[in-house]
Amino acid sequence: MNDKTEFSRVVELSAIGQNGKRCKIFANSKELVALAKRFDLLCIEYLSADLDLRRSKGGDEVVVNGRVFARVTQQCAITLAPIVNQIEEEIYEIFRSMMKISPDAGMIDDEENYDEVFDGSLIDIGEMLAQCFALRLDPYPRKLGAKFEELEENKEKVETSSPFAQLAALKLRKF
Repeated sequence: MNDKTEFSRVVELSAIGQNGKRCKIFANSKELVALAKRFDLLCIEYLSADLDLRRSKGGDEVVVNGRVFARVTQQCAITLAPIVNQIEEEIYEIFRSMMKISPDAGMIDDEENYDEVFDGSLIDIGEMLAQCFALRLDPYPRKLGAKFEELEENKEKVETSSPFAQLAALKLRKF
């Protein structure tokens, strides 16, 4: 486990019984500020999840599924105005025991069968949730109606300085 993780919720594998374990997790205000900084957001109003954890029969895998909920304020990629977005998405992650990963296994094939690795008897569902949350953020948020309009002076510079414009100028040039 990383001591610098902004949002850590460690679960002891022995706490996941035969019928699994249901849990609700919420980020506190300090964690929300740290996660907003980490993911370059203006603000995270809330971040929570309803999760179901289940262990495989051999105990070498933990399946986590449920829903993540968040309300974030991002910056418009065009106007830089603040935009509020809601996130409510399904998540499905598999933790696999480090002991069950063969050192000879092909990295690409083996990684397709799990999302996270645990070593020992603990998993951090908080960090897993933070990563799932980040993947669901809009990488280029746009304010409703915002359009990218290039300035006329920039269009002229692009037209005259394009490689084709320069070749055309060379063609017209007499030696």
